Amino acid sequence: MDQLVKAALAFFATITAMIIFLAINFWWLLFLHLIIKEVFSYNKLADRFFHALNPLCQAVQSRSFGDF
Repeated sequence: MDQLVKAALAFFATITAMIIFLAINFWWLLFLHLIIKEVFSYNKLADRFFHALNPLCQAVQSRSFGDF
């Protein structure tokens, strides 16, 4: 009986550890997903900002090289 109790405890400890590991994995992947999503939305925002500045940059470059 003692052997059976030890086996049952080991089994439930293993299952519990697997559940905890999967929960940590899930939250970590969700966190990474949110970070990646924020980075890409920031890149879109930065692209819009630089796209808005593009005519100004072209005007400055054309003036500096003398080909209006």
